[in-house]
Amino acid sequence: MLHGERNIKIISKNTIMKNFWKSLMIVLVSVFALASCEDVPAPYPNPDNGENGGGNTNEEVAPAGEGTLENPYNVAGVLAYIEGLGADVESSTAVYVKGKVLSNNTSEATITQYGNMTFDIIDEGNTSKTFKAFQVYGPGNKKFTAVDQIKEGDEVIVYGKVVNYKGNTPETVGKGQAYVVSINDNGNAGGDTPGEEIAPIGDGTAEAPFNVAAALAYIETLGADVESATAVYVKGKVLSNNTTEATITQYGNMTFDIIDEGNTSKTFKAFQVYGPGNKKFTAVDQIKEGDEVIVYGKVVNYKGNTPETVGKGQAYVVSINDNGNAGGDTPGEEATAITCAKAMEICAALADGATSTETYSITGYITDVFADINYNQQSFWMSDNNDGQKMVQAYWANLPGGVSAFTVKSKVKITGKLLKFVKNGEVITEVKNADVEILEQGGDTPDTPSGDIKHITIAEFLSKADTENAYELTGTVRNISNTTYGNFDLVEGDASIYIYGLLDKDGNTKNFASLGISEGDEVTLTGMYLLYNDKPEIKNAQFVSVKKAEGGNETPDTPGEGEVSSLQNGGFENWVNDSEPTGWKSASTASSASLSKSTDAHSGDFAVSVTGVASSNKRLATKELTLEAGSYKFSFYAKSTKSDKCQTRPGYVPVTNGSVGNYNYGDYTNLKSSGWTLVEYEFTLDTTTTVCLVIMNPKNSSYSETQDILVDDATLVKK
Repeated sequence: MLHGERNIKIISKNTIMKNFWKSLMIVLVSVFALASCEDVPAPYPNPDNGENGGGNTNEEVAPAGEGTLENPYNVAGVLAYIEGLGADVESSTAVYVKGKVLSNNTSEATITQYGNMTFDIIDEGNTSKTFKAFQVYGPGNKKFTAVDQIKEGDEVIVYGKVVNYKGNTPETVGKGQAYVVSINDNGNAGGDTPGEEIAPIGDGTAEAPFNVAAALAYIETLGADVESATAVYVKGKVLSNNTTEATITQYGNMTFDIIDEGNTSKTFKAFQVYGPGNKKFTAVDQIKEGDEVIVYGKVVNYKGNTPETVGKGQAYVVSINDNGNAGGDTPGEEATAITCAKAMEICAALADGATSTETYSITGYITDVFADINYNQQSFWMSDNNDGQKMVQAYWANLPGGVSAFTVKSKVKITGKLLKFVKNGEVITEVKNADVEILEQGGDTPDTPSGDIKHITIAEFLSKADTENAYELTGTVRNISNTTYGNFDLVEGDASIYIYGLLDKDGNTKNFASLGISEGDEVTLTGMYLLYNDKPEIKNAQFVSVKKAEGGNETPDTPGEGEVSSLQNGGFENWVNDSEPTGWKSASTASSASLSKSTDAHSGDFAVSVTGVASSNKRLATKELTLEAGSYKFSFYAKSTKSDKCQTRPGYVPVTNGSVGNYNYGDYTNLKSSGWTLVEYEFTLDTTTTVCLVIMNPKNSSYSETQDILVDDATLVKK
């Protein structure tokens, strides 16, 4: 027991001693620390002593605000909002964000070239959570002119759509789509106040044009990417015009934003519009910031977030500052009146490719209409007399109001400048984008001479070269190049004549598919001799009968199995210009390749060359086709141009309201440079669908060496 008691006492003593020394050390450290506070400055400013101005602490700031002008988000609030969007998802609406500028590293070069700034903002008291104002414009949605317009410590409100870029950078959507509303509570900062609410006014007519608020309300009822059924008038003030001189030179259209005076936050985009009189602009400064304009055209809510006019010159400015002419020519202004013959004489004296300095008006008759209607324009030939001659070419002439298409034998007056266009050594007298006045409406079908029509052989028809009388011919159908109008070669023995458009029995165009004609069938037709570019042809021949190649001599009332569906210019014989084959340019993004005309053809005179790009797939696409439900076979011939290590891939893409869906492709097909390869692709549509047929020229890979490929004789057959 004594031994046990002794041990207990020793332990107690040791414990007491340890506690004593521990307490002593704590006292000494405390004394030393207090002395140090008096003699040595703290390494960082004390957040409570006023030295840092509240800028370098990371105190937690609660999210606040609703994203409105009256109650903007603070930085914490917008970060919380953006977190709910997901990575790289833009907000559906623009929001207001308020904060202090932490840093601005924008260069003067950026200001000079783009006029936008990029800077970070924070909530006062927390530098660890930042929001990036990315490529924003200044107050009034106008370009910045100097870097020092935004300085560190400035309190700003920024307005625009926001996104969490790559999931780790909360910022405004860039490229001038957002702007600074105010700097240090200066809402104008040289600009207009953005937030004043403007009531919708007007009904979209010339007498009562929409204001911007009314146009936005009207467009909202249409739905995303739905064009208005009719054109409307919209009035507003120009907020910004970023059109380049290059755009004016190449296209003659402008893109600018307009607002209601007093509200810069609600904008309407005049997208790719022409000038007064629906004529092309000639200089950027014809539209300036602050101008009051009236714009006329169809409208659309592009991708559901950009209210604008339908582009590519389908809308135009009616007036600028109540001046309908705006310094341009008055529509219908009298120009020097000349004949087609005089136009050819004037044009011959110009340099190749040159345009006349003077504007002329030419009166004559339409002798041939070619190319489909595109953006309210169509091309035709005209002559002084109603004699079928091709003297002056009105290239992409403007359709007058109320006229759906130009017709042969119409008497017209065209107004514009002459262009000397040289093609294969032949001089063509051309007027581009002419304004057209219809003086007398003609008919679509050429006159048929009275009396019995004599049946002769094709060889006799060619030897007669009779341009005054119609004859009846019979031959075998070869090389169908257009299944809408009916363009093909009619062959009898060694003689052949090109049929440029076959009318049905009632004299109607575009009904070739209803005639049930296929390659190898024997067809009887009537028509008159025409020499075009030194090549004999019959234009608008009229169908009489068909004898099917496999037997039978009756023309079917409706096509049966194996009907060739509507595929315009499958032989690539007809071209809008040297880089656009007729019928092979989609209104959507399906067409992505650069094209050119090639004389290395599988049949006929031409094929299309599809340019290859090593870094990306490029597509040749038809214009939009509406196909019924069913199974189809899409076929064409293709060849490589440099080596045999080359491929192509056929397919189609559905198109809805001008936007493409998912691309559907068949297998890759290997091509050779030594000869043509038949490429076939079968697909099935469950319902009536609008599609673009596509032919891919693939990017570089271990299987394919990027090069230009040639394509010819495309067909689409409903199985």
